[in-house]
Amino acid sequence: MLLGSAGTGKTSLKRSLMEEPFNPHTTSTIVSDVSSVRPFGHKWQTMRENKWREATEEDEIEELEHLFKSFQSKQSSHYRPTFSAQYSHDELISTGSITSILGIESSFIQSILRRTTRRLLFLSSLSQSTVQPFLHIWDCGGQPVFLEILPAFLTPRTMFLLLFDASKDFRKRWQSRQNTPDGKVLFGEVVNESTSDLMAKWMSTIHSHLMKHNKDNTSSSSLYCIGTRGDKLNSEGKKEVKQQMQSLFEEKDFSDLIKDVLIIDNTTSGRGEKEDPSIKELRKVIDGFIKKLVVPTPVNWVLFRKVYQELKQN
Repeated sequence: MLLGSAGTGKTSLKRSLMEEPFNPHTTSTIVSDVSSVRPFGHKWQTMRENKWREATEEDEIEELEHLFKSFQSKQSSHYRPTFSAQYSHDELISTGSITSILGIESSFIQSILRRTTRRLLFLSSLSQSTVQPFLHIWDCGGQPVFLEILPAFLTPRTMFLLLFDASKDFRKRWQSRQNTPDGKVLFGEVVNESTSDLMAKWMSTIHSHLMKHNKDNTSSSSLYCIGTRGDKLNSEGKKEVKQQMQSLFEEKDFSDLIKDVLIIDNTTSGRGEKEDPSIKELRKVIDGFIKKLVVPTPVNWVLFRKVYQELKQN
């Protein structure tokens, strides 16, 4: 999940993870009406054959099938199921909540579930080694309103990438920026909070939610602070920013949540050997994280996305 204030380069980082060429004219992800605008990016991505690509609808249906198959097999064993019914209802948005909040007919979600169960018999003949993990990138809008609904999307099985502009002094007061479709950059008003203050809010929200819903200490979540616009810094500058960021939050309650600080140059994306090594390192870290997950994606994440697709089409 890509988090951070507006204009920090979350969409550009998503393109970098996909090895797509840098696009200086990407538009900002805006959350203006949560009932009709998705509070995350427009596409999900997946990794297959060591190459990240856009996931198709069939990929998503297949993922749901694998998830349900895993759930059924765990239920019948003597061990506690990794994805239990209690977890899906208590720690995630229930399908009933999704339909009531967004006004979507439950028949729409039921139609997705029916498609999911059609191939379960086929899946039972597959070995576990044939099941490939799926990675979904949630490019969240950086507007303050998103912070209020963030808990609805939090789960211990999530890697959080919290972005900040490494080219700016994160102790100064923050000013938002918005990239428009015509290539212009619009700057908002200067607020009374610094970049470090805003980052602390994101991390505190994540930490408190995970502590509340992970009482058995089984959380595998991790958070990486990603400094963007690394092209504006030399090697010494990158090292200094990393050290400052690490020392800034070392005495906070959520300090254990932070796994590392990486400074990324998104302008090198898709340039092969000339690509920033930090981008390659981040891909490797993410790949290692998802391989540890028994159930990579909660059902309701997939259903929630399908609901927003339906809203957009209508």
